[in-house]
Amino acid sequence: MRLTPITKALIALNVLAFVAELLTGGAQGTIVQLGVEYGPAIDHGEWWRIVSAAFLHGGVLHILFNMIALAQVGTVVELTFGGARMLALYVASLLVAGFSVLVFNYAIPTLGASGAVFGLFGALLALGLRRGPAGRILVRQCLGIIVINLVYGFAASGISNAAHLGGLVAGFLMGLPLVPPAPARRVYAINPNESRVYPGETIEQHPPQPPRQDGSE
Repeated sequence: MRLTPITKALIALNVLAFVAELLTGGAQGTIVQLGVEYGPAIDHGEWWRIVSAAFLHGGVLHILFNMIALAQVGTVVELTFGGARMLALYVASLLVAGFSVLVFNYAIPTLGASGAVFGLFGALLALGLRRGPAGRILVRQCLGIIVINLVYGFAASGISNAAHLGGLVAGFLMGLPLVPPAPARRVYAINPNESRVYPGETIEQHPPQPPRQDGSE
């Protein structure tokens, strides 16, 4: 399946951000330290971190697995919902995932695109449920991927379950009213041969805390 325009653009933004990270010191560099989501820094007015953190990654494997997932699910969502709705779902899931991290992982530096990607899976789950019998395969595929990743997230360390659950719920709830009318031919589904879970796909790596902000403890 060919990548669709919005999906390609989102992947390109993530890759460009990662290249910029590498050129400025990697996970310990300036861009990550200024862009990672970190509650105390946000309290000092650095609200951009809620968005910027979703385009930063802690290493090659981190961005690779997240972009593989985005390429797959993003293309399906874009083909089914349309480009504008797919972008709206991605941005909304990104924001809700960010605020969820702010509430539940306030003092843990967090970064990665997987909260937004989980939102796209949530939208596909909404699509499958709205399609009834025609969407059963899609529902099974989405639930399998979601459950496996959430179980792994709660069993392992260094994974932001707050981001994943926040993005998932946002994508599902927003996806329900955005589901387009039933197509005449078919419902797009995830290719079973490409839907395996890649180790670490949804890991949110936590770099060392940024320098303390003035007035913080």
